[in-house]
Amino acid sequence: MFFILPWMNNRLPNTPKGQTMSPKRIVIVEDDPNFQKIYRLSLENAGFEVAIDELGDALPNLLREQTDLIILDVHVPLAWGPDTVQWLKENPETASIPRLVTTADIITAKQLEQDGETVLTKPISVARLVSTVQQILG
Repeated sequence: MFFILPWMNNRLPNTPKGQTMSPKRIVIVEDDPNFQKIYRLSLENAGFEVAIDELGDALPNLLREQTDLIILDVHVPLAWGPDTVQWLKENPETASIPRLVTTADIITAKQLEQDGETVLTKPISVARLVSTVQQILG
């Protein structure tokens, strides 16, 4: 794992001068401000770019930019998890974007896992969140 420091000018060590590394972009759909803050800080500290949608209504607009991962809470007011996952799978523009679903509902978690989704059950430690994201994004 590498951290990009301001003096590095977005270059990884051993990256030829003139070549920059753009961070992977993660869109988070989460209505709880505490989880938003934890996710944002931990993922930005791990070198990712983060965009947050609090209600689920901005998701289509956020996905117009290059997105490498979507983290989706199941119980967001305007983006009910299972329905949103299905929409993401069926939409040709989003079908190939990996998803990480979060929930405190064990029954919903099991159903989504059976459908092939990567699911983290809340509460989620920062270390587990970051390691799961890194594993998904390679």
